Amino acid sequence: MEMNIDNNTPVQTENANGADWQEELYQKIKSMKEMYLSDLNDLYEKIAYKVQQSLPNERIEKLKMTLERIMLFLRLNKHDINLVHKERLLSVEKHISFFLSCKNLHKPTSSPLQGQLPQPSIHTSQVWRSKI
Repeated sequence: MEMNIDNNTPVQTENANGADWQEELYQKIKSMKEMYLSDLNDLYEKIAYKVQQSLPNERIEKLKMTLERIMLFLRLNKHDINLVHKERLLSVEKHISFFLSCKNLHKPTSSPLQGQLPQPSIHTSQVWRSKI
C-alpha cells in the first residue's frame, strides 16, 4: 500500500483554502472588535440599565439580546470560527452600523462608521431575529 504525499491533493488544498478564509474572517472580526466593541459595550450597559429601571419592555429586551450576540460574535476565538460565522458577517456589520448610528444620533459629530460599513436598511428597526 503506497501513500500519496503530494502537496496538491484535494484534501490538502481544501484545508489550505479553509485556513485562508478562516484567517481572513478572524482578522476582520478582530478589527471590528478593536473599533466597535467598546462603544457597543457602553450602549449595552445603557440598555441594561434601562431594562432594570423600567417595566419589562420586549423591544428593549430584544435589543439587549441582539447586542449580546453581536458582542459574543466579536469575541470569537480563531479556532471557533466556522462557515456560519462567515455567512453572518454582513448581518453583524449592518447591526453594528445600526446600533452605533443610533448611539451617535445624540452626538453632533459624524459617525465613525461613515463609509466603512453598509448603511442600515429600512428594516433595521425590526429586531434582529436570527442568532449570530
